[in-house]
Amino acid sequence: MDLDAFKLKPLTAGSLAGKTLFITGGSRGIGLAIAERAARDGANVAIAAKTAEPHPKLEGPGAAMRHS
Repeated sequence: MDLDAFKLKPLTAGSLAGKTLFITGGSRGIGLAIAERAARDGANVAIAAKTAEPHPKLEGPGAAMRHS
C-alpha cells in the first residue's frame, strides 16, 4: 500500500481558487479561521453553525457568517 497518497500536501496560494467548501462550526475559532483563509485563497465558502447567536459562556465573535 502506498502511504504517500495519504500525506497532507501544503497549500499554495490560490490552490483553493474555484473550489467550494462547506465549513461546519465556522462561526468561531478554528472553523472560522479555516473559512476565512479558504475565502482569501479564492474558495467559495459556505459556513454552518448551530446557532446565529453567540453562546453566553464561550468567547469569540459568534457571527454565523462574515463577508469579505
